[in-house]
Amino acid sequence: MSSGYLYIITNKCWPGWIKVGTTRNLKTRLQTYQTSSPFRDYEVIYSIKHPEYLQAERNIKLQMNRFAKQTKNEWYEVDIEVAKVRL
Repeated sequence: MSSGYLYIITNKCWPGWIKVGTTRNLKTRLQTYQTSSPFRDYEVIYSIKHPEYLQAERNIKLQMNRFAKQTKNEWYEVDIEVAKVRL
């Protein structure tokens, strides 16, 4: 199995919210987000390479559901530092 990245994205339009996701190519993934924003203001604030990134993402999302104040799909209202230590 090939490795990939776990990442945390923020957008200043939604302070306090983060998105947790996975990708095999971080640069390409960020570019796809930027096309959905007229201001190109999404920012990868943290990423880590992981050999089992898809399974790790499932585990992290379960944890985020416990720690987040609110969730909306893959977006979580949670402290960034709380999220980082779980990646």
